[in-house]
Amino acid sequence: MTLLKWIKEAWIHQSYQRRFHQAVFASGARLLGATVVSGAVRFGQRALVQDSRVGSDCIVGDGTCLHRTSLGFGCWIGSECRLIDTAVGDGSYLSEGGRFDGCVFGKYCSVGPQVLAGFGEHPTDLVSTHPAFYATVAEHPQGLSAHSHFCGRKTIHVGNDVWIGARAFLRDGVTIGDGAVIGAGAVVVKDVAPYVIVGGVPARPLRQRFPADTIEALLRIRWWDWPREEVKQHRELLGSADLSGFVRRFAARANARPA
Repeated sequence: MTLLKWIKEAWIHQSYQRRFHQAVFASGARLLGATVVSGAVRFGQRALVQDSRVGSDCIVGDGTCLHRTSLGFGCWIGSECRLIDTAVGDGSYLSEGGRFDGCVFGKYCSVGPQVLAGFGEHPTDLVSTHPAFYATVAEHPQGLSAHSHFCGRKTIHVGNDVWIGARAFLRDGVTIGDGAVIGAGAVVVKDVAPYVIVGGVPARPLRQRFPADTIEALLRIRWWDWPREEVKQHRELLGSADLSGFVRRFAARANARPA
């Protein structure tokens, strides 16, 4: 690094530290546009964050780019990820190499490396599948149509406490229910019910994680919505295999709200 480049880098980081004094910026990290940083955040080398909101205690990995994205409290985004128009709930993590466009993740999700989600759809009932013939130039650089007549982008909704295995693919518009598990390499083209394990190409249900009455109780308890301190207080129970004991302990909450 030349002296001039080093001075410029130092000046940029000093300006960031004045604005966001609790955050830590590695070499080459950049914040652009209307980006808001709340509390202690670590930005890795060459991280690029534009027009986004980053909550306290988050980690943004090396080479990761966030565009029009929001991260809740305590999120971890691995290296070389790309997030566009995406929201990530408290405590969730997305491992390295993922690509996410137009996704909404709930709280405490675990997402493996190189997951792909939100890459758009193409029509199969037109003469051509190419966007030049159904998209305007404002929607696609090759658009030739005077008006848009196909919606190729639909939001992907991922619930709370969802585990998505490495290299899974989520089709635009699918909804993944709370507590579901997506197997590694699965191609998810349909909605996944809460607490169901799916796998394969295309993904299909393999089994339910728990009996139906236990699933219903968990969906009523909604532990992921507890305050952070309460989650920490009950961490041993949340990491226990005693499902019936957990449900009995919080039965009052399960009965207090609809599923």
